[in-house]
Amino acid sequence: AGIAAGFAGVSGGFAANLMISSGDAVLSGFSDMAAKIMDPNYNVVASCNYFFMATSVFLIVIMGTFVTEKIIIPRLGEYKENGDGTLIEESAEMSAKDEKALKIANFVFLGIILFIAVSCIPQNSWLRNPETGSLIDGSLLLDAIVPLFTILFFVPGLVYGRISGKFKNSRDLFNGFSNSMRTLSGFICVAFAASQFINYFNYTNLGRILSINGANVLQELNIGPIPLMLVFIFVSGFMNLFMTSASAKYAIFAPVFVPMFMTLGISPELTQVAYRIGDSCTNIIAPVLSSLPIILQAMKRYDKDSGFGTLVSCMLPYTVVFMVSWSIMLVIWMLLKLPLGPGAYIYM
Repeated sequence: AGIAAGFAGVSGGFAANLMISSGDAVLSGFSDMAAKIMDPNYNVVASCNYFFMATSVFLIVIMGTFVTEKIIIPRLGEYKENGDGTLIEESAEMSAKDEKALKIANFVFLGIILFIAVSCIPQNSWLRNPETGSLIDGSLLLDAIVPLFTILFFVPGLVYGRISGKFKNSRDLFNGFSNSMRTLSGFICVAFAASQFINYFNYTNLGRILSINGANVLQELNIGPIPLMLVFIFVSGFMNLFMTSASAKYAIFAPVFVPMFMTLGISPELTQVAYRIGDSCTNIIAPVLSSLPIILQAMKRYDKDSGFGTLVSCMLPYTVVFMVSWSIMLVIWMLLKLPLGPGAYIYM
């Protein structure tokens, strides 16, 4: 039950965050490029979904708690240790040196956040737009969000590695970089193909042609923006069962759907929100999710008879409840015409 709750929070509520994340920066970049197919002057920024996604955190926590307490725990019944009476493997305790390194690294982490926050306060701050003083539109804070996140995690990691003794010299640091880059190699390959895909769409005007023709069909159907977004959420969630990379999938979706929905008066920011809802909810039941072997291995530590079927049966209620409640929240948001983020609205 603990593994199910943790997995649901991390992957099922994947898009919901109280902070602007690197995912916001990546997806808004695709939305921005796709929006420029229809309007070269349109800008989509990393904070465009912040209001909706920050509010979604509370929804996901409440719904996740409800499913865990009322559905998952009663369904699993009484715990029988490891199925055969053997003791559960205990986690290794941290050494005093590692604990000291972790504490100092955490203080460095908080110090960097505090420095960035304080730097944003002055009206003439170097992180603001030098002309308007805005922290949102054209500011260095959002333009440099990716390198800022890099510094935010690299510096504390370097401090921890140095104090704990894991980084004794530059070779150890290099090996750490190499091991991290291995996990990104698949994404880099996909990003290269995705960039070509978007460029071909722009060069051939296929994105514009598909968008206009698709918009004409949707206008004839006259199903309205709310049913349209609900269908798009379902399509995103269904495709996520076969291709779980949010950025790679959106690189294909954005050049087609963003301009198409713009023609119908739906903002790129709303299209991005609907995509993120569908993409998040089905992660936990997708058989091709990269973290699935880790989850299954963790489950077998506590129940040797568990497998993929056990995992899916535990996670399916989360998927259904998250999808339904999150979609209802979006419908309410659309009916009230609330902003999705700073300067980001539902309709064009």
